[in-house]
Amino acid sequence: MSVILFFVVFSASCGKKSVAMTDNEFEANQMFVILNSNGFNVVKIPPEGESKMWNVTVDEGFFGGGEVAAAIQLLHDYGLPRAPEPEPKDSGSSLGIVSDNEEKEKQKRELQRQIERQLYTLSGVIRSSVIIALPSDDVLSLEKTPPTASVSLVLKETEPKLSVADVQNLVSGGVPNLKPENVKVAITQQALSEVPFEKLAAQRRSNVIFTLGTGLIILLGAILGAVWIVAKRRRREALEDLADGEPNFDAPEIENQPALEGKNEE
Repeated sequence: MSVILFFVVFSASCGKKSVAMTDNEFEANQMFVILNSNGFNVVKIPPEGESKMWNVTVDEGFFGGGEVAAAIQLLHDYGLPRAPEPEPKDSGSSLGIVSDNEEKEKQKRELQRQIERQLYTLSGVIRSSVIIALPSDDVLSLEKTPPTASVSLVLKETEPKLSVADVQNLVSGGVPNLKPENVKVAITQQALSEVPFEKLAAQRRSNVIFTLGTGLIILLGAILGAVWIVAKRRRREALEDLADGEPNFDAPEIENQPALEGKNEE
């Protein structure tokens, strides 16, 4: 019984495994929703101590049948976790002053991320990427070029419920002076990996049977070993009592007992 209890406690404490880490809370929430909606026992752990990373873990238990691998594959289909933002180049200023160009580049990157998040709200979108080209602020430039944008979307392998015009209007609405016709849109489709729930359940049952069977064999072996040790000790005590001439009536029968009975009859 103690062996079975040990396996239960052990399975409750050793099944959590990390499937992704990110420094972006929005991305961590997105991964949590995707995995949770697909039936995974997922936990989102906020940054702790000096770490700035969110940790997304899946609890498959001690008897897990491969849930972690399936979760990682599903996140990969969604393009998650995304590559971290590149570190800005050092401006070379010893005073830490940020130039106007660096500040504008930072604002542009943030604007691109915001539009990508909006695109994720559209039906069927599993990945999105936005690149915005803003006109130069050079006062000497004689010709002012309008802002442009390019958008890449990956949809589930279903009939899309959105049009290119919908995407153009959404993107242009978030960028000043950007016209919808200046937004280039590329749409592709991709089938998501199906989570093999039946296979995972079958593997889990197999792991449970194997583990419990192993535990029962160990428990039975321990019991038989204890019985053998007790029997061996009592046999040794009985032989010692006979050697001293003091019969032990509590001792079990031994091989020499019939010979002793015949001697008494004579």
